[in-house]
Amino acid sequence: MKILFILLFTTPLISLAQAENKAGVSEVYASDTIVWFGADFSLFNLCNHRKVGQEEELFVYIKAWKQQYDNISNTKLASLLQRKKVINDKEYTTQLNYSLKDRKWIKGIDKKPRVTPSDIADHIQDYDSEQIEGLGLVFILESFYKAKPTNVFGYFVWFDIESKEILHIYNAKGKPSTGHINSWGVEITWDKSLPASKGMTGYWYQGMLDATLNFTLDFKLAIPKKEKQY
Repeated sequence: MKILFILLFTTPLISLAQAENKAGVSEVYASDTIVWFGADFSLFNLCNHRKVGQEEELFVYIKAWKQQYDNISNTKLASLLQRKKVINDKEYTTQLNYSLKDRKWIKGIDKKPRVTPSDIADHIQDYDSEQIEGLGLVFILESFYKAKPTNVFGYFVWFDIESKEILHIYNAKGKPSTGHINSWGVEITWDKSLPASKGMTGYWYQGMLDATLNFTLDFKLAIPKKEKQY
């Protein structure tokens, strides 16, 4: 499999179109339709010394973060990425999150876990979708890192649904907070079934939103001028 990995960090941006191999990048920008898989926690680690050993007790938060994040509407995401259409296909990533019950996903902060490009490529090979072709996008969470600085780390991964070829990987980082206004200036609404909206759920959810906002801003800034839509 031929894989194109492009990691963007901070401004000034390196345009995707400037990459040496432009095939995958061109496909990302050429498609007006995206199949959105939402948040994937199956490779995730919570790095917090105080929570080590509490996997069973805290699994409820995995479901809460996933559920709250996946409430982002397809029309909102389409607007943020300046694409015409986003198709939601989040059932598979919801099922994947239960794989965390089979491993120790809470660790200390001595060494931040890292998901490698090879890990992502192997992981995407197993993806299942109702869509048999098209451009897929998923937010793969790497870690919530409770230290100084505290951040949400993950990857926005673009891939071809039919071939499972990785087209682009964006290295995302977001800052969590305890506010009730999200990263887009909208007041957060909570499902009453979610645990501790002002604590663990809301704090890290805000970090996921911040990472998403950073991703969409960088993506739009890197769109070749001829591809911009108004």
